[in-house]
Amino acid sequence: MNDVDVGPAILAALQTNPAITDLLSIWTGEPAIFNRRPPPDDAEYPLAMISPDITIGDQDFLKTRIPVVRRDITIFGEQPDQYRAVETAARKIRTQFHRVRSSLVVEGFSIVDIVVSGPRAAPADDQKLVARACLLTIKLRDLST
Repeated sequence: MNDVDVGPAILAALQTNPAITDLLSIWTGEPAIFNRRPPPDDAEYPLAMISPDITIGDQDFLKTRIPVVRRDITIFGEQPDQYRAVETAARKIRTQFHRVRSSLVVEGFSIVDIVVSGPRAAPADDQKLVARACLLTIKLRDLST
């Protein structure tokens, strides 16, 4: 049985999409996409953050393991100058992943389905920052079962 970790696959997918990376700042020579919180102190906006697993459930069969993982991808920017970049990047995330099984490659698993909810206003959305989040619900099939 394989352990499921979709974080590296989401990071790789985002890093190779210029429609999104062109809207983000650069940090250490790469687009500012982070898979842990908080971001580094010297990171500049706009930036993307991939949450840790929000939930890992399952829809297993008798002999087939079907994990269901939920993660947020949130775009943060400064008000008011980066509002449009944040909105655009969030919509591009939805387009990239929603019902596009080929958008992720997770070793040891096949992607059964990806559903994106959002973009929606994220809790950091205030007078100084604008933030939009997309919730990815990813259903996978463990190829070892």
